[in-house]
Amino acid sequence: MSTLWTPEGEHHVPRNNSNNDQVVNSESYDPESMPNIDDMSPEEIEQMVEKVRTEVLSTPAIQIILNHVSGLGELAAIHLSVDKPDLESSKLAIDCLDAICQTIKDKVDSQISDAVSTMLNQLQMAWVNASSGK
Repeated sequence: MSTLWTPEGEHHVPRNNSNNDQVVNSESYDPESMPNIDDMSPEEIEQMVEKVRTEVLSTPAIQIILNHVSGLGELAAIHLSVDKPDLESSKLAIDCLDAICQTIKDKVDSQISDAVSTMLNQLQMAWVNASSGK
């Protein structure tokens, strides 16, 4: 089962496929074990790209979109959390998050939709506070 992080905590996201080996366990992920693309032949690179494409195609689009939603929320929060917030960058991430939320709200269950909306509202309030110097 996947989760979606929000300021309210982790929310479980049900998987629609039973192929759980497609999920990367971040605790066992070791970037050092990844092949060095500079040492790979064009054929090996093509095979790796095809493998990734196959994995992406086997994953429901909404799962990948929700991952991007989480990333956009984190991006906005990072830009807002520094001593001198980057209001332009955080607003861009928040606006993109808002557009995606409007598009997916009827395509996910209400618990996920509510969690994403809560995250968006909190980021918007944090942006207003940061822009007013609070």
